[in-house]
Amino acid sequence: MITHAISQAARFLGYEIRAQRCDTKLTGPRRSSSGIIGLYVPRDVIRQHRAPYMSGGNPASRGVLLHDSDFSIVATYQGEYRGLVQYYLLAQDVSSRFSHLRWVMETSMLKTLANKHRSTVTRMARKYRTFVKTEAGPLRCFEVTVERDGGRKPLVARFGAFRSDTSAKLSWRTTSR
Repeated sequence: MITHAISQAARFLGYEIRAQRCDTKLTGPRRSSSGIIGLYVPRDVIRQHRAPYMSGGNPASRGVLLHDSDFSIVATYQGEYRGLVQYYLLAQDVSSRFSHLRWVMETSMLKTLANKHRSTVTRMARKYRTFVKTEAGPLRCFEVTVERDGGRKPLVARFGAFRSDTSAKLSWRTTSR
């Protein structure tokens, strides 16, 4: 596909490729970032991935997961979000684009847990909210821990214990403490 990089974007492997333009970033007498090619997350990708977690324009509970354990529910949401963010991590606008998707998925996860326990979203948020220390400072997340017998380390599933920029990555996997 041949396009004019400043006026329209080309799509390749799910990314939008276009030329950057910034009038405020100056290095000497020149604009230093104008004309440089950049990768961006398309808006329709976010809209498409947000749809399964919404009903009537609001985040909704996922009935398919109601019979799973709390650990499994958090690990499922974590895996789905992690996979998407990891794929688009090369994009320059990943944190701004995925902030709304993260809120939708987080609310949907809490509504699913609330429906499972016949409780409220606020109570589920209080029950599972924790802070994880990182190099960039503490991050808020939701954590479910499953204790195991035989002296083995507990299983931990976290949703939200990472930054979507490359400066402060954490392990995305379900980990043992």
